[in-house]
Amino acid sequence: MQRKRIAILLLFLIFLSFGGYFGYAFKVSLDEGNIIFHPKAEILQMPDHYHLKFENVFFETKDHIKLNGWFFPVVGVGGARHPQKTLLFFHGNSGNVSNNLELISIFVQKVHLNVFIIDYRGFGKSKGRPSEEGLYQDAQAAYGYLTQTKHISEKNIVIFGQSLGGAIAVDLASKRLASALILESTFTSALDMAKIFYPYLPVGLFVKSKFASLEKIKSISMPKLIIHGTEDETVPFRLGQNLFEAAPVPKEFYAISGAHHGNVYDTGGLSYVEKLKNFTQVF
Repeated sequence: MQRKRIAILLLFLIFLSFGGYFGYAFKVSLDEGNIIFHPKAEILQMPDHYHLKFENVFFETKDHIKLNGWFFPVVGVGGARHPQKTLLFFHGNSGNVSNNLELISIFVQKVHLNVFIIDYRGFGKSKGRPSEEGLYQDAQAAYGYLTQTKHISEKNIVIFGQSLGGAIAVDLASKRLASALILESTFTSALDMAKIFYPYLPVGLFVKSKFASLEKIKSISMPKLIIHGTEDETVPFRLGQNLFEAAPVPKEFYAISGAHHGNVYDTGGLSYVEKLKNFTQVF
C-alpha cells in the first residue's frame, strides 16, 4: 500500500511538472512578439549631438504602414565621378534609431558612407505593430525609398544588419541586389536562439517566428562580411561562425576578440573602422 501511494505521488508530481512546463511554453508562444521585440517611442538624442546632418524621412510600406527613417549624407567626400555608397542600416530588437547614433557617426564620419536607418513598424515614430513578416516588408520599403525616391543605384547600396536586424538584412539581400551585405552580432534562426534562452523547453513546438538566416544566406551571391564578438553573451559566437560557414563565397569573417554583444565597434576600435573601409571600398 505504501509503495502504491508513493507511485501515485510521483505520478502526480510528474503531471504537475509537465503541466507547468507546457503551460509556460504555451505562454511563451502567446507572448512571442513581446519577447522578441522591445520597441521604444522616445527619441533619446538627436543627430546634432554627434555633429551629423540628417534628413527626417517618412515613407510607406506595401501594406500602408507609415515608417520613419533618418538619412545621413556624407559631407565633403566623393563626387559625381565616384558616387558615395549608402549603408542601409537595420538595427536590433530594442530602442529606435536614436539608440544607434554613435555607430552611425562612425559609418558616416570615419568609414565615409551615407547611412539610411529606419525604425521598424511599432518602433520610434513608425506606426503599426512589429511582426516577422511586417519587418521584412519594412526592409523592402526602405530599399524602395533609396532606389526609387533617392535614385541610388543598387550597386551603391550596402545592406547592414545588427543582431535581429541581421535577419532582416539577410532576408532583403536574398530578394534584392546590392553591393554587399554586412552582418554584425547576428544569429542563424529564431529557433536556435530560443533553444539558448529556453534550453529545457520543446521550443520547436511553440516558436512561430522563423528568421531563418542560415537557409536564406545560402542563396546570397553578393560579397558578405560577418562580424562577431568572441565574448557575445546574447548571440553566441558559434552562431556567427555557423552563419559564415553556410554562406557562399565571396565572404569574410571578422572576429573581434573580447567583444560582447553591445560593444563590438568600441572593442574593435581603429581595426573595426579599417575593416569596414576596406570591405566597402572594394565593391
